[in-house]
Amino acid sequence: MNAQNQNTTLKSEVLNLLKGLLVAGIFFIIFIATLIIKRKIYPASIVYYEGIWIIVIMTALVVGGGLLLALLTSSSRTFASYIILGVFVGAAGSYAVHITLPTLLDRSISMFILALLDSGDLTMSEIQCNFVKQFVIKNKAIEKRVREQVATGNIHVEDGRLQITDQGKTLTSSWLGLADAFSVTKDFVEVKPNAECSSPDSNFGNIQH
Repeated sequence: MNAQNQNTTLKSEVLNLLKGLLVAGIFFIIFIATLIIKRKIYPASIVYYEGIWIIVIMTALVVGGGLLLALLTSSSRTFASYIILGVFVGAAGSYAVHITLPTLLDRSISMFILALLDSGDLTMSEIQCNFVKQFVIKNKAIEKRVREQVATGNIHVEDGRLQITDQGKTLTSSWLGLADAFSVTKDFVEVKPNAECSSPDSNFGNIQH
């Protein structure tokens, strides 16, 4: 009798696991479809945060719907065993894909270089020139990233000048620590302003607090 109960319990757990994976798959598909449709209709200026908000809203809706279903059907254990599992697995998978594909495509220097070379052979100087004129200036690459950091509270704007906040300093220290831990180059996390770039004018004066 105990063996039969154990088999029944095991089958139930496996079934709940499969249900959780199904929920995760559905969550992921809906996220991808929603992000694509929204980007086509009303794209946000910052792709990263756009995807994050979609994941947060979807998670809240699904968890809320699951709780309501559990209350109405008295199936709280079933809800706990596969709905929550599916939601968080789906959200984690959606986030991983979001930061790997859409966000990377929105800011990848490597992809920009490959796209340039796909049009024809170029010298290093020509690539550098195109990078500055198109990636940096035309596509406003610096402005995008500054706005991201202002939005997250890592940068503060005052009188048209950009200042790092305490939160930003903490983040910078964390990145330096990680660079040391993994023995990777610090070319992009340990830099100082070049004296030749000093200017009394600001190109970011229109960024609001």
